[in-house]
Amino acid sequence: MTNAKPTSAVKTKPWTEVATHLVDVAMGRKPADLVIRNGRWVNVHSGEIIPGTDIAITARQNSVTVTMPLST
Repeated sequence: MTNAKPTSAVKTKPWTEVATHLVDVAMGRKPADLVIRNGRWVNVHSGEIIPGTDIAITARQNSVTVTMPLST
């Protein structure tokens, strides 16, 4: 047994460094990494299924951000 402290294998940037990029994707100023159109969004809290939903996915620094809806 060692006395090594646990470390995170995933290194992420602070929110202040990624927020601008995420806002730019959400506002359409920068492209998303993946766009899914006309899908069904499932609200796992209410059980509601929302058809015809477009979402944008941005993967940065080992994290995924989903921005929805793209259109109303």
